[in-house]
Amino acid sequence: RVHAGEPVPLGRGYANVIWQGDANALALRALTVASPDAPALNVSGPIVSVREVATRLAERLRTAVSFEGEEAVDALVVNTDALAAALPYDAMPLDTLLNWTAAWVSQGGRLLGKPTKFEVRSGSY
Repeated sequence: RVHAGEPVPLGRGYANVIWQGDANALALRALTVASPDAPALNVSGPIVSVREVATRLAERLRTAVSFEGEEAVDALVVNTDALAAALPYDAMPLDTLLNWTAAWVSQGGRLLGKPTKFEVRSGSY
């Protein structure tokens, strides 16, 4: 949306962000602690501000960003406390992810047409 000049919805002001490489590594590592009695692990990354991410991405793309709506006082995010306790890891830094994303989009990299739907608040994706 930032690259296309479309407004970024703020109704869900925060979201978890994870690099697919981190998600894959965590899923494989989870096999080492899997058992019938093991707690479920939510594989996801740190919680970030949608406004902040869009603003920082726009800076890298050298474009303006616009927003629609206001941040809600709550958000549907994943609690990763059990994951962090069972499988500590260092998430790929957000700045790195933003740099990669800006470079990919700027160069016309292939997109899969699978939006994250970060703005959905109903829980139905």
